[in-house]
Amino acid sequence: SGYQEFDYLKGGMQLGAVNYLMKPVNKFELVESLKKIKTRLDQQNEQKNQQEIYQELLFSQWLNEELDEISEEEIIGQISEKQHRIVLIQLARTHDTLINRWLQERQQIFYYQRNYGDRVLITLLLEADEVDGFCCFVQENFPDQEWLISIGEETDSLDKIPETFQQAKDNLQLHQFYGDKDEHVFYAVQAETKDQTIDFSSFRRVLQNKQLEVAQKMITDFFEQFQLAAMMPEDIRYSSFLLFMEIQRELIDLEDEEYLQGIEKIHQAKTVQELQQLLLSFIKKHQRQKKYSDNVEKVIVILHQHYQEPLTLKEVSENLHLNVMYLGQLFKKE
Repeated sequence: SGYQEFDYLKGGMQLGAVNYLMKPVNKFELVESLKKIKTRLDQQNEQKNQQEIYQELLFSQWLNEELDEISEEEIIGQISEKQHRIVLIQLARTHDTLINRWLQERQQIFYYQRNYGDRVLITLLLEADEVDGFCCFVQENFPDQEWLISIGEETDSLDKIPETFQQAKDNLQLHQFYGDKDEHVFYAVQAETKDQTIDFSSFRRVLQNKQLEVAQKMITDFFEQFQLAAMMPEDIRYSSFLLFMEIQRELIDLEDEEYLQGIEKIHQAKTVQELQQLLLSFIKKHQRQKKYSDNVEKVIVILHQHYQEPLTLKEVSENLHLNVMYLGQLFKKE
């Protein structure tokens, strides 16, 4: 309709028309036009998905302090200067659609999720005045209470957000280990031990630098201090759990089942010597482990097998069914 009007054709071109068909429409020409449209839409969706993946990866790496300075400036430049809180929610995977819908309706872009069996852990950055609304939404939509929410410290300093993320994450793990089953929303509290027996920052730095002999000596020294201070068994167990989380986060990559087994062993240990030997065993295990993660090992195998070919990162990532940006960052990091 309107084919005789030039303005009509001009308007169609401005809207991005891929073709101009005259009635009676040729069936083959119509199908070819629709294929072009589908290709264009697929490209737009792929571009959108790539942008979402990039944003999620950037956010995740920022919270885990893995970004270079330029990328960090890129993500910080997108965040408002208001008060913020990190929020972690763990719930059944069947419920994540509702959470994602809530995020999309409010145009939230700072979030990512990780699947663990039938559970999902979603990490999001919210302005402080949005947190109560999110918690109310969860409570109203999931009355079965098969979920946990850990809320980080409120801050207006963007540099502190990765630190508050670790606090919220640690608090979630501690709650799962020691927590009240009737409590579902809890706020992070900076972990403190009696008389500051453990210097966590120094221990973390030693682990990050892979100074394993030093780390083992520090654990031995910590336990000597525990006994000299006559700490209660549960306080020593609590401190052991915090040390285990540092080792797990900075040094060893445990599968979910291995992680839960580690927690269970800490819980069941009957003597301080058992706890000390358990922590030392995790570090010694790392000394015997391979140097690289599974995905990087696979990349190295491909490089050895095809070193005479002009390989590209994209080809390798497609071979491993991994996101090209993620694989590049991982390989560079390791």
